[in-house]
Amino acid sequence: MRLVSASVLIAIGFYLMMISTMGPELTSMGEGRVDYLIRLAMVLIGLTAIMYSLLWLTWPLLKLIANRFKK
Repeated sequence: MRLVSASVLIAIGFYLMMISTMGPELTSMGEGRVDYLIRLAMVLIGLTAIMYSLLWLTWPLLKLIANRFKK
């Protein structure tokens, strides 16, 4: 279940990062301040979802390795 949940979060994060690049270039938009903030938010949310899901997926493995070295 953890693997499936992490995979879905990674896919959603990748999707958000992908759709943030759709549309005109950010430099060619005149007064597109709102569009810029929306795109930046989508990139940040996508990266955060990917990072947290990878950490959530690998944390039990890291704890197991750390406990093995303690003994």
